Amino acid sequence: MTEFPVPDVVLNAELPVGEDYVAPADRPAEWARMARELAASGCTEAQVAEALAVDEQTIQRLLQETEGPR
Repeated sequence: MTEFPVPDVVLNAELPVGEDYVAPADRPAEWARMARELAASGCTEAQVAEALAVDEQTIQRLLQETEGPR
């Protein structure tokens, strides 16, 4: 419990999200899509990792998981 009461209007408020918001459950697929696009445009794995703010191992895994028929 908080020391100060919080009005229901605040507790029940829906927060606006930007149109580029990606729900947590959808993020791995979106990151994989972004990694594929960046790699296809000629970026190195290091550049893709930097752009997505993850390590190179994550990029390698994302790219491996999405290889195959498209």
